[in-house]
Amino acid sequence: MVLTAAHCIWGVQPSQMEAIVGGNDYMAANNDWYKIAQFINHPQYIHKKLDYDIGLIRLSRPVRLGGPVQKILLADSDAKYPAGSTAIVSGYGAINYHYDKQSFLRYAQVPVWSEEDCHQKFSTITKRNICAGTSGRVGNCQGDSGGPLTVGDRLYGVVSWGYQCGKPGPIVYSYVPAYRSWIYENSHI
Repeated sequence: MVLTAAHCIWGVQPSQMEAIVGGNDYMAANNDWYKIAQFINHPQYIHKKLDYDIGLIRLSRPVRLGGPVQKILLADSDAKYPAGSTAIVSGYGAINYHYDKQSFLRYAQVPVWSEEDCHQKFSTITKRNICAGTSGRVGNCQGDSGGPLTVGDRLYGVVSWGYQCGKPGPIVYSYVPAYRSWIYENSHI
């Protein structure tokens, strides 16, 4: 199972997508490709609102773990890291606000925002969202959706949406602890 944002798999058939595992360059020949068996979107996901923006991808075969390919633990259901906590974001998305692309996995450290500051920036934020980001030029961009926001060794968020990548301000993430029960029920762990 792969955790992602619902909007990444909304309106797409499993046969239209494959998952790549095991490399830092998605163009590399040694990546392990996986066909998709099933998409599972949260039943309350509404595409136009990007609320309940969480989904699961069931791969057609088990992933071979080892080396760089490991499972990640979900943040505890009551996890609330304080504002300013260091989080790590990663993805293959655009590298600037011109949407220039690259094939290498990139990562950055970003601070977690307080719930209050997040809500002041985006009035549509719910209890199922968190914000993280910097004062500019570091963070997620188009093509990073569905990717991880980790704090320590735990998955804390999944990239959902934001405005003006490369500009000052936060990115909005689906708050993984709010979905732990749904994730476990639907992944059959």
